[in-house]
Amino acid sequence: MSVLFIVCSVNLIAKVLKQTLPTLFIAILSLVGMNMLIPIMAPLADIAHWLPMTYFSGADVVSHKLAVDLGNNQITWMQGCLTLMIGTVVVLVVTMELQYWNGKSKQHLNHF
Repeated sequence: MSVLFIVCSVNLIAKVLKQTLPTLFIAILSLVGMNMLIPIMAPLADIAHWLPMTYFSGADVVSHKLAVDLGNNQITWMQGCLTLMIGTVVVLVVTMELQYWNGKSKQHLNHF
């Protein structure tokens, strides 16, 4: 599920930026960078169970190691499935809306 979330997120970033190198840069900063910041920043550790990037390391989540390290007992496998599903759906809806509005603006330009 985390791979699906990553693919959908990178697709959204690609639709917004429409260039390869900035898409790669922003995707690395947002997805991998956020995953690395969660254990370091205390405010992020408190809401880590709602961040999809928390669940990229499935082995740490299933073994409950990540929950102990962050001091957040709400980080569980079930919470990870729920968070990744909600995150993927949100990213997909935003991507579809963006495609719809881009297509609508192109139709409007072609009409004139």
